[in-house]
Amino acid sequence: MENIDEESTSNWGTAVLAYLYRELCTASQRGKTNIGGAMQLLQIWAWSRIITLAPIPSNNVADLMPTIDDPENILPVPPYARRYVVISYISDAYGPQCHIRIIRNTLDRMQENEFIWTPYLHGLPELQSLPAYATRTPWNIRCPLINYSIVEMHHVERVLRQFGMIQDIPPNPLVSERRLHQIDRRGRRGEDWVAFHRDYILKWNDVHSLIVVRPDVGNGRGTVPDYMNWYHQISRVQISHRIVSTTLLAIVPPIHAIGKLW
Repeated sequence: MENIDEESTSNWGTAVLAYLYRELCTASQRGKTNIGGAMQLLQIWAWSRIITLAPIPSNNVADLMPTIDDPENILPVPPYARRYVVISYISDAYGPQCHIRIIRNTLDRMQENEFIWTPYLHGLPELQSLPAYATRTPWNIRCPLINYSIVEMHHVERVLRQFGMIQDIPPNPLVSERRLHQIDRRGRRGEDWVAFHRDYILKWNDVHSLIVVRPDVGNGRGTVPDYMNWYHQISRVQISHRIVSTTLLAIVPPIHAIGKLW
């Protein structure tokens, strides 16, 4: 057991992300059917960026004020997820597989203007209301995220547009990063993970030297000229194996207009 009085000095945010990133990697493997980690965090991440998937956001701040006491001002005001009006529309008679096909088809048909590319604008109320320590460290850093045996890299160089910078072609992951996925706590009871991951901990302690800076997007193109050609070569740009029937799409309004489907 750790001294609970000292736990406030731990960086819980990066630990949660490290575990979630590892679970996402594991779940993407062939034959995997389960996933763990902060699924609500992942869902809110998607809702706050993918307009066509999100429930209706509320503009009435008074209705979204916290319902719990927060004397230390730890929570954003209002809590981030409470902005969404969640309603059920599609009958369960269609079945979960139908829901999945509609969501995948929605992603495949998504246009560039249906994605929030810069979610971290400094003028947003939820960012201004965060405690000072939450914004003291820059978010555009390429650093290791550590949770005991788990080390996952925060590859900010792959999502530069989120920070208002022009996206260039990122380098390939290092072989050493791939090997990290082979490391877990099974059969390693008593392992000193601080010593084992010493090099990554040293990088984390020098996090301000890992800030990634690129030219600002401004009003110009968000990527370098060759980026999209590269992206189509290394990515799967279509999720669905088949298009949802036009009959079903005709009776189901867009997801962002009806709320949550599950």
